[in-house]
Amino acid sequence: MPANKAALRRQLRQERQQLSSKQQRQAACKLYQNLNRSGLLNKHQRIGIYLANDGEISPDYFLPLLRKRKKKCYAPMLDPINMTRMRFQLIGPNTRWVKNRFGITEPAYQPRFSSPARFISLILMPLVAFDASGNRLGMGGGFYDRAFSFKRNTSIDTPELVGIAHELQRQNRLDVNGWDIPMTTVVTDHAIYTQ
Repeated sequence: MPANKAALRRQLRQERQQLSSKQQRQAACKLYQNLNRSGLLNKHQRIGIYLANDGEISPDYFLPLLRKRKKKCYAPMLDPINMTRMRFQLIGPNTRWVKNRFGITEPAYQPRFSSPARFISLILMPLVAFDASGNRLGMGGGFYDRAFSFKRNTSIDTPELVGIAHELQRQNRLDVNGWDIPMTTVVTDHAIYTQ
């Protein structure tokens, strides 16, 4: 494992970016099977989901399944008022998509369809690395940690935080900071890890 978080981020981002289109499709299909097998999608009605970027494993396969099951799906977006914060916006077949300042696709802001993270019951989160204790290494901007900071000092169990990753992103142990918010589960293309 690289000596610091920046080096680990570079290494794992490069590894997932080097996966071929075929490998990415196969991984996404296996992820879909594992997530469906986990039962997590059955327990929740309001589900946060992301659009894959930068070699992240894609959750696209289960968006049609969620819609078929009448789930409300939300995608993360930068808060237009406080750009250091993240909100979640209800998405559907007619959602208009834009690129944010990082070049990441997100739903165009519509206040009436926007929601703070605390009102979503399950969040499927992208990550760069994870460990068996549910610790997550993100891209370094702290957006997810800030969005869920309310969970740090309370016993609030929603939203349930589930990391989504390629198996190659698994690490033996990650160093954590006081502001890091752990996940309850990580689902990969190979396994389901529950705390």
